[in-house]
Amino acid sequence: MRHLAAALVAVALGSPAASAGPRQASTDLIRLHVFAAEADRGRPVDREAQARADSAGDLREALADGTERRELMALVDDRGQADVVIEVLRREQQMTRRAGTPGNLGSRRMEPGGPTTRRVFVRVSVPAVDHEEEIEGVDASSWRGAADDAAATIEAWIRTNLDALRSTRR
Repeated sequence: MRHLAAALVAVALGSPAASAGPRQASTDLIRLHVFAAEADRGRPVDREAQARADSAGDLREALADGTERRELMALVDDRGQADVVIEVLRREQQMTRRAGTPGNLGSRRMEPGGPTTRRVFVRVSVPAVDHEEEIEGVDASSWRGAADDAAATIEAWIRTNLDALRSTRR
């Protein structure tokens, strides 16, 4: 009974050893804000805007996944608090065509049926230094896979620019 009471007091006081909840964000973490413009502004959402919003959600999940990423970066809801702002610009799906049956004069018609490639394009910007660049995530099987690919590229970009990002903090 005494151990149960001690554990309850530790949880109430926020002891990290007793709590399995979210850890407190370190000030060393790079803060990221991910959004899709139309969906965040409350405008009527068409199919393309909804697709971008879906990819923004996939990208948030991918960026928050994994211990190494959680030790490097944290997602924030307030754009003003972010070191890096990530906007999902567009996404594209492309079906590769393969050579089919012979056509006129020995040419070959192209037929659908090859692999599909999904691409998610994001703009990564650092507001403090007015820098931005476009990153593409690609996957053959799913939009989530394309978001995972973009997240890996964003993570590598952050690791490469880590000292510069930390020095731009307000």
